Amino acid sequence: MDHLKPERVVPIDDSEVDDRLDREIRELLSACFIKTGDEVFRDRRYFTEMPSRRWLLRDEGRLVAHVAVHERTIEDGIRMLGIAEVCVTPTHRGRGLMQGLLRAVHEWGGDAGFGFATLFGRPDIYASSGYQRCPEPVMVLEGGSKKVVRPPGDFLIRRLGVWRWPPHVVDLGGPVF
Repeated sequence: MDHLKPERVVPIDDSEVDDRLDREIRELLSACFIKTGDEVFRDRRYFTEMPSRRWLLRDEGRLVAHVAVHERTIEDGIRMLGIAEVCVTPTHRGRGLMQGLLRAVHEWGGDAGFGFATLFGRPDIYASSGYQRCPEPVMVLEGGSKKVVRPPGDFLIRRLGVWRWPPHVVDLGGPVF
């Protein structure tokens, strides 16, 4: 298993992404996400909405792994990270790079006072990074204005602080990230 060297993991505010990095991110996302609908990454570096931050990993100068992070506040002032566009180039999979990047995001989020890291994904993939199914449904925006309740299933949570996840439907305050 590869061990991430701190100097290889680069957190960056999305506002700092220049044209060259934008192209690199879109190329990586396009190589990793290949199902119908994912062609959106040819033209933009996000699926639904622009994240606030990204964590990038390079190997010999080449971008090989990526995590996008959305920052949201839900009820009772609970701050949460919405993890999106988690990917590792096919040539670098199976080395623990995803877990290492997520560890870096979780450490930063805990230090910054976020209560949870959340994502929409498969529990069998993300359990090794501490994620579990959210026991409650969540509400998201669809089509820009319609609120929809999604049943428990693919929405995963990982506690970063002392907060407890609310025991009812939670409005995520935006679209699926």
